[in-house]
Amino acid sequence: MSRRTKIGLGIAAAVLALGVGGAGLAYALTGEGQTVTGPAADRARNAAVSAVPRDKASEVDTDNAPAADDVKVPKPDGSTVTVVLDENDHVLGVQPAGQDDDGDDR
Repeated sequence: MSRRTKIGLGIAAAVLALGVGGAGLAYALTGEGQTVTGPAADRARNAAVSAVPRDKASEVDTDNAPAADDVKVPKPDGSTVTVVLDENDHVLGVQPAGQDDDGDDR
């Protein structure tokens, strides 16, 4: 294999690696489908139970763009609501669990 071919293959491999890495980074930065844990999740749960009077909230995730966090809060009747929070844990709204932003469940 000539030197020129080896250099070309090296450059092609580097470009491919950067493209794959960039796509992974972009996905990670969007936060889609990410479970929130630790102190950030604790702050989000506290904000959610302030909005929906309950003693406990369950999972916290980042599925609901443009909001920062969605917090699932079980209600006494067995149903669950989602409290939608912004990046500062201010409540943007409360909706039935599984309903998206425009209310059409899609």
